[in-house]
Amino acid sequence: MKEKDEIYRQKVISRGLAIIVGLAMFFALPISLGESLGYDWRLMTPTLILAHGIIGFVFGFRWPEGSWRLGLYLCASWPPILLFALFLGGEYVTRESIPRDLLELLKIFVMFLAACLGAGLGASLKRRRSARFSA
Repeated sequence: MKEKDEIYRQKVISRGLAIIVGLAMFFALPISLGESLGYDWRLMTPTLILAHGIIGFVFGFRWPEGSWRLGLYLCASWPPILLFALFLGGEYVTRESIPRDLLELLKIFVMFLAACLGAGLGASLKRRRSARFSA
């Protein structure tokens, strides 16, 4: 019973920490990268994607039980914040804005994908490494 409680505690800690780090990344990364890269989105987008993949890898390596799902928790703050901004923005969707909006959605999807892939790769590397050292 004690082992089950410890596993549950580790799941809660890893998920909660992933949400908090994801929220911090949501606000801090665009600001800090914008200052250093001059708000050039052609440079910022790949950097944001890479950062999500690296942080996802770290979370997956640290908590391999969560695997790729930790990437979802890492990006969990994006949809509610973006929906909130959409409703407050007051901008109407026009025929001219659809390609730009779809490109923004694609960028967000790729960030989700990078975080999940990073977490999955980190978890599989940790499992292989643990299996190699325990054998």
